[in-house]
Amino acid sequence: MRGGENMQKTITLIFAIFFAVIGVAAFVPALAPVNADGQLLLYIFQVNTTQNYIHLLTALVAFVAFFGGAYYTKNYLVVFGLVYALVALWGLPGLMSTYDGVLFGLIHVNLATELLHIAIAVVALYGGFAKVKASK
Repeated sequence: MRGGENMQKTITLIFAIFFAVIGVAAFVPALAPVNADGQLLLYIFQVNTTQNYIHLLTALVAFVAFFGGAYYTKNYLVVFGLVYALVALWGLPGLMSTYDGVLFGLIHVNLATELLHIAIAVVALYGGFAKVKASK
């Protein structure tokens, strides 16, 4: 396996595990207490049930990409990174005035959630567009 492919597989596996853990953790009341706007995962990130299912679906797709090979991990990271970048950018204007809100009428966001979406997008896009060295 080449260096770039290994990095892409590693990032994809990290995302798979991360999203599986947060997707499940959000259903544990002690880790995601309910507030007026949904839940505060780890008392920081504004989430709701729709987001929890999105996180679990994201984890499932990441696991499939990881086990599918280099082509799938690269494309997963590019598509996933673009989607999260768009979600983050779309949510920023609402945060400028309220610091909380509902994005697309489906998911709750706050500043912490938006910053995490931006970080996820940057890492995914970096991994997805990483140069893979040609084999000798």
